[in-house]
Amino acid sequence: ADKGFTPARPKPKVSAGGAKKANGYDDGPRPPREAPPSAAQGPRTQSKPLPGPRQPKGPPPTSVLRPAEPVKPPSSRPQPQQTNWTASAKGGSVSWIAGLDSSSVLVQQGFPDCGPVVLHDPEIQEVMSDSANILYELAEDAHEQMSLHHDTDWTQFPEVGEALKAIGIEELALCVALCPGRAKWGVGVAGNQKKRSQAARLSLCLAVASECSSNESICQSRPCWGEFYSMAEAEMEASHTAGPRHPPNGKGRPGQQKGARRPKAQEPVVSAYDTEEDPADEAEESQEFPEEEEEAAVEEEEVPVEAEEEPWEEAENEEVAEPAEPVEPAPKRPRTTATPAAVSKSLAPHWLYIQDMPPSLQGLPQETLSLLAGNWKRKQLLDAADNALSATLGEEADEVYLEEDPEWTKFSSVSDAFKEKSGAEEHITVAISPTQELWAVGAGSQGKQRSAAAKVALATQVALYKAECGEELPDLSKLPAFASFVEEAQSAKE
Repeated sequence: ADKGFTPARPKPKVSAGGAKKANGYDDGPRPPREAPPSAAQGPRTQSKPLPGPRQPKGPPPTSVLRPAEPVKPPSSRPQPQQTNWTASAKGGSVSWIAGLDSSSVLVQQGFPDCGPVVLHDPEIQEVMSDSANILYELAEDAHEQMSLHHDTDWTQFPEVGEALKAIGIEELALCVALCPGRAKWGVGVAGNQKKRSQAARLSLCLAVASECSSNESICQSRPCWGEFYSMAEAEMEASHTAGPRHPPNGKGRPGQQKGARRPKAQEPVVSAYDTEEDPADEAEESQEFPEEEEEAAVEEEEVPVEAEEEPWEEAENEEVAEPAEPVEPAPKRPRTTATPAAVSKSLAPHWLYIQDMPPSLQGLPQETLSLLAGNWKRKQLLDAADNALSATLGEEADEVYLEEDPEWTKFSSVSDAFKEKSGAEEHITVAISPTQELWAVGAGSQGKQRSAAAKVALATQVALYKAECGEELPDLSKLPAFASFVEEAQSAKE
């Protein structure tokens, strides 16, 4: 044997039932070490999952934290609606005045005690600007007879101003549009005179529309009027004030059931649950119960008897009624009895005589011709204003100049004479021809139309002056509207 060689010893065999290792475990994977339980957690116990589907991760649903409230069914009871009379919405631009006192100026002149009110609103400016054409198509006679009366401080029609305050309309200048032939009137409210006139004319359209058979066709041909008229009818049905309603073309009121209650006139909020009695409903109920009407008639007959017992009350009533004696109410006003103010709205010529001549008009004739612009029937005449001046003055037409008076201070005497003659308070423009030493007046709310009216009036005066002097008149065959107006002015002067 070689020296230094040591054979390997075989490893001893260990049986399954042999001794454990020093660490106390058998061969194989060791179990994980468990942390000792703390005193706060207590003894550790193993919990088994409950049978069934696992709960989803995340926060618990709200139904677990708080019981769900029962869902209330939608109420079928109508909710109260609120009406704002001074708002700029379309519905708030139309209202109704009813129940004017018998001592009011309008009632004493034969007009009814109720009428529509239109507040200026930018949303209805289109139909307001078209009010003159609409009124002419509805009733030509109403368009010819209409007169506008501006009352900026509520002195001419104080009862109308108080009625406006009663329905919640702010204190603004008002304009009353009158049509004596049809005994209709309307009110326009706006701070600007032009807008006020348009609103008053539009309210008169509402007043006469219910009696015009052509209203339905006009609503179709003019969509702005059809939309406004439908809105106005609906607004008047829900109006705060009680009084007669004017259904379109004589038809029944849409959506109005017999015996329905409307809100009180003084409350700014309309409630669907209001049970306040309405005079219009009482009138309907009186038709069903004639016995109540008979009792009311008996009570009315007893009133004069009570007045006779107190003679001093009769004397007091007579003293109060004395100022109204000069005004005789006319039950029926024929169309031929239109006032000068009503005629002026059709652009009829007016001859003015100025006693106190303004300084800038010194040396010119005291008598002059005035013309009111604003009627679309005279559009052809106003469009030919420059041609009329050229035809009558020739080259001298270039020397004609215009002077404005927006504040009624420069030509105050002329404005007063025009207002007295026509009954309308409008801005004026004076056209002067220095070579012919003639002048004329144009009136209206728009400066362009007012200037054209002044030129037409001046050209008419030149033509009439040349005819009086025996001079040869120019050929006016190409200006038929102007030639017809010259004859009309000559007839008005005679």
